[in-house]
Amino acid sequence: MIGKEGEGFIQAIDVLNGGRIAVGAMGVGMTGSCIKSSVEYSKVREAFGSKLSTYQALRFQIAEVATENEAAWQLVLHAADLRDRGLPHRKEAAMAKYFSSQVAMKAARMAVQFLGGYGYFRGSDAERMYRDAKLLEIGEGTNEVLKMIVAKELLADHISSKLLFLLLRNISTPSTDITITATSISTYGKVKIVCKGDGFCIGG
Repeated sequence: MIGKEGEGFIQAIDVLNGGRIAVGAMGVGMTGSCIKSSVEYSKVREAFGSKLSTYQALRFQIAEVATENEAAWQLVLHAADLRDRGLPHRKEAAMAKYFSSQVAMKAARMAVQFLGGYGYFRGSDAERMYRDAKLLEIGEGTNEVLKMIVAKELLADHISSKLLFLLLRNISTPSTDITITATSISTYGKVKIVCKGDGFCIGG
């Protein structure tokens, strides 16, 4: 038996969270490849007497995708850091996978558009990356499911914070330090609140 009895679902979700971070990293790498192919081709391909790389509209597309890919990478790194430290990361993993796969799909479309007919032919790098990018939007949870997860986590945290406020408001200021452990509506599990003797409370 792997893990503890009765915790199979928890382990399955944990594996999914790790997988989503990995898919997010794959999306970042794929986007980088799409950018590289688009940039290299735009420097040699001429249209209407000028290189594609000289047209502002195409330069803007490259700039947008490159910026979004950097943002996706930061999301992936943040989610991975939380996981490495053993902290809750379900929402962050979903964000990283959802956003990076979306950017990869956008980058793949750009690469196919840049390369034109050549990018559409089976066997070209752009055509392969276009198919692969679509898979990233589906594997380890579709992007629609991941949006639901992110929304659920955010709404659960908001509800938990309001309930916690109501709980603490009904407790008179203690003369000594006390610890309150309550079940949170959030999927994070338990919320521990430590109230100091001076009335200052912190959550953990």
